[in-house]
Amino acid sequence: MLVKVWFFSDWHLGFPKANYSAMARALDEARACTYVYFVGDIFELLWNDWPTITTQAPYKQIYDKIAFLLGLRVPKTIFIAGNHDPKPLLDLGLPGVAEAVQEARFNNHLVTHGHRFDYTITSLDKVLGRFYKYLPGLRGRVWGSPWQEKLKGEREKWNTHQAFIAQKAQEWAGKNKAGVIYGHTHLPFQQEFPTLGISLRNCSDMVDSCLGLEFYNGGWSWVDFK
Repeated sequence: MLVKVWFFSDWHLGFPKANYSAMARALDEARACTYVYFVGDIFELLWNDWPTITTQAPYKQIYDKIAFLLGLRVPKTIFIAGNHDPKPLLDLGLPGVAEAVQEARFNNHLVTHGHRFDYTITSLDKVLGRFYKYLPGLRGRVWGSPWQEKLKGEREKWNTHQAFIAQKAQEWAGKNKAGVIYGHTHLPFQQEFPTLGISLRNCSDMVDSCLGLEFYNGGWSWVDFK
């Protein structure tokens, strides 16, 4: 039996400018997968809230499709927390009995949202993490992200920021002799380091590129949902 695995990141469900038709197609087609990894920031919980996401269009349609997918035995679905949907907030409204994790593994890859490699996020999270459940809007109003730099047109700062994160991911991969699959920067790319036996793979977003990362029949590729 061939194993098909999809990896999604940075949907920002709850952000008005995300591509909700692409999300719907991705969720419908994901039913043919063996595993589906949601690699953080699937929900926009720092600028929006669960009551809005679960009741108002166009968010509710996508939330309901995620709930349906989570209720299936196949594909097996893994939800990883991000910096826009930190675990304390994510667990409050994640559909069904699902519970978020901070990271996971696939073959010889660490699967993580990627903000662990972003010093601006990890520094603030150490201070504010315990308050997420009680002040859900605080984190988003205090600090930005590489993607928000891109939205504001700060292209040079964004390029520098995402390159730093990729470098930190590469350092972790080299030290631990394992590949890294991550999101956070909204920048789809795959890079192999044959001499080190590692790879870096960023699984895109549903705001700009609208891609999913696929592992199928031993190979890696992109799936376009636009």
